[in-house]
Amino acid sequence: MAGSTCIQGWTGPTRRRPQPLSLTSRSDAADLVVQGKGKFEELMVCSHEIAASTAQLVAASKVKADKDSANLSKLQQASRGVNQATAGVVASTKSGKSQIEEKDSMDFSSMTLTQIKRQEMDSQVRVLELENQLQKERQKLGELRKKHYELAGVAEGWEEDGKRPVGTRLGAAGSPQLGVRWMPV
Repeated sequence: MAGSTCIQGWTGPTRRRPQPLSLTSRSDAADLVVQGKGKFEELMVCSHEIAASTAQLVAASKVKADKDSANLSKLQQASRGVNQATAGVVASTKSGKSQIEEKDSMDFSSMTLTQIKRQEMDSQVRVLELENQLQKERQKLGELRKKHYELAGVAEGWEEDGKRPVGTRLGAAGSPQLGVRWMPV
C-alpha cells in the first residue's frame, strides 16, 4: 500500500487547536486489510493516532475550559469512549492477524534433514536482514519526529533552532507575552 491512509489530528504538542480528524481513514485502512491489500499494522497505527489526537484535544481543552464545565465532562466521557473503541479495534486486529498467521504456518513433517537445515539458514538470514531494516527504520522515525516538532515549533513562532525567542511566550491569542523565559525544545 503506497503511503499511509492515516491522517494526523495534531501537528505537534504546541498546537492550540487540532486539525480535523477523519474516521474514514481508519475505515479505509480496514477495507484494505479485508481486501488483502493493506497491513494490519497500519490499521493499528491509525487507531493509535485517533486515540492520541483525542487525548491531546482533551488536554488542550482542560487548559482552556473551567474545571466544572459540562462540555469538558462530555468531552472527557467521549474521549473514554474513543479510547475503548480504538483499543477494541487494536485487539481485534491483533486477533485477526494471529488467526491468519496460524493458517499460514508451515508443515515441516515432509521435509528432509537437509531441507530443514536450508530453511533454518534462510530464516536466520531473513532475521538478520529484518533486524537491520528495523534499526534503520527506527532511526528514520526518530529523525521524522524531530523534524515534525521543529516544523511545528516554527509554525508556533519558535526560532529555526527549536527555541522560542528569549523572554517571550505566545499567549492565548497567539500574541507574544514578555518576561517569561523558555527552555529549548
